[in-house]
Amino acid sequence: MFVETPNLPQSPVKAVIVGEKYSILSEPLANLGITPIYVPNSQILSEYENSHADMLVCHLKGRELALCGEIYDSFVSKYTDFGFLFVQGSAHTGNEYPSDVSYNLLVFGNRYIGRGDVADSELVKHLNRHGFEECRVRQGYAKCSVCIVTESAVITADSGIATALAATGTEVLKISAGGIDLPGCNYGFIGGASGKISKHKLAFTGRLDNHPDIEQILRFLETHGVEPVWLTDLPCFDVGSILPVIETGK
Repeated sequence: MFVETPNLPQSPVKAVIVGEKYSILSEPLANLGITPIYVPNSQILSEYENSHADMLVCHLKGRELALCGEIYDSFVSKYTDFGFLFVQGSAHTGNEYPSDVSYNLLVFGNRYIGRGDVADSELVKHLNRHGFEECRVRQGYAKCSVCIVTESAVITADSGIATALAATGTEVLKISAGGIDLPGCNYGFIGGASGKISKHKLAFTGRLDNHPDIEQILRFLETHGVEPVWLTDLPCFDVGSILPVIETGK
């Protein structure tokens, strides 16, 4: 069955969307019984984000996926048999901020958080159709900035997002920036380095031993009954999110 509420599976996950550049995650995901659905590389986005799923895809609800126009044909032809309903958006107009963040919206609860003013119009139209409310923040990289722990708890280093979500009653662990690798940038984002793989398990691309707030992060996860799963023994690295889309339903 499809994950009904984006980013929040209720049972063990069977398939996740991740960028094709990150085949290093294939074996550890397979060992967990999870099939990676690979997003093709963008020819428009910069090298450090051209394979980031959250820059090219947005899970709307259930079987619905909004896809960047640039990758639409390639992705649909490869994954038609999975049963998704595809929404075709426009291609990115450039590789510089904010023209690169038109799909990087955080769909969380009954809201979508991010730069709605620069988001793809087809994506916004479908989110509105499903009754999601916009929560506009200054941070365009909203999805990769937020690690979703539960339906009412998140982790982020972004002050603006932390304030906006706290105002909705969400419990927010505000952490320091850094401690997440992203070649070509000073650092990556914790949301881009993680994704839920069951109701009570949260996968990270690598270990958080080098993160300055690792103890607070682990305590926060434990408080909310969520177990961290380290997919590799490398330092945690940003892949543009691990997006859970199909779960067992058991």
